Amino acid sequence: PYWYDNKKKVPTYNQIIVANGGAGIGMHVDIYKNTQVCTYLTALCGLKHVILLPPSKNFFSASDKFPVYPSPELIQKIKQDGGYYFDLCPLPDGSPITLLMPSGWNHWLVCATPWSCVIS
Repeated sequence: PYWYDNKKKVPTYNQIIVANGGAGIGMHVDIYKNTQVCTYLTALCGLKHVILLPPSKNFFSASDKFPVYPSPELIQKIKQDGGYYFDLCPLPDGSPITLLMPSGWNHWLVCATPWSCVIS
């Protein structure tokens, strides 16, 4: 697409991530070989809560816990900053679904089911 930075390589699928309920790694930006990169995550099973925030809009601290039940004020703050809060899971027919995280975007995913499996 026109908005994709073709100069930055996207790492290919090389990870299988199996998580149990509540597992996550905190808000972060993906870096590959010292460069911020676009990455993608394909949900195979289970459900993940997701927060995406544009570059330089991360207002969470490293000690924050994922807001599983966000307040209306938090949702409004995420929206005002151009971000998103949503759930990621396979489609109703079981087909996997892929999420692209643009280069520099902060993202935080937490397993919301007894277990989940994604590839990245």
